[in-house]
Amino acid sequence: TAAPLVIDDFSTNQSAMTITFPPAGTSMSSGASEQALLESERDMQISLNSGIIAGNVMSATVSSGFLSYSQDATIAGSMTCQWDGVDGSSSLNPTGLGGIDLTGGGSLDALQFNVAFDDLPLNMLWTVYSDAGNASSATLALPGLIFSSTSFSIPFSAFAPTLGAGADFASVGAITLDAGSSVTAPDMVVYLVQATATLNAPMTVALMNDVGGDGLANPGDTLRYTVT
Repeated sequence: TAAPLVIDDFSTNQSAMTITFPPAGTSMSSGASEQALLESERDMQISLNSGIIAGNVMSATVSSGFLSYSQDATIAGSMTCQWDGVDGSSSLNPTGLGGIDLTGGGSLDALQFNVAFDDLPLNMLWTVYSDAGNASSATLALPGLIFSSTSFSIPFSAFAPTLGAGADFASVGAITLDAGSSVTAPDMVVYLVQATATLNAPMTVALMNDVGGDGLANPGDTLRYTVT
């Protein structure tokens, strides 16, 4: 089984973004060079769609290995985080990663991310692009009440085509995450995103017939391999 392919471990900090209501319909973006995946770039944007109480805020930041996103009560909004190669722009470049193989040659079959904290329910929409005309998406509804490290995996097979024939996970040009809520006021902390294998097959070997009696595997000996 191939080792997991790290998309982002959030070891590269990113400036905090904060938007205060009013007005509604405002957004803010920032970018940071990210070494985890092919010296890519992590672009983030937050959008405040509506609010009720003046002075309430929404925010996002990456610091000390964690991506943190927060909405105050009555704020409806969302965050977008994208990995699309080094382009110095918050606009999506659907081929920016240059066709990276998220399957690790066929050994990796899922997107895994670790959530350190999520107090209230919110949806996470993951989208994988091969190019501007082919993409696939999957939505995971975080249940809230997550107060310790919890790992979530979405099989590549669970991604549904949203553009063209869908994404080719062996040739990926961009990855995006959209998260937020128009109902609750969630606080979410994520600390790892990677491609992984949902099935592992460890193999052991035993020396069944040691012809030379030396405890070593030599020509003529019989070995038994067991794959579980």
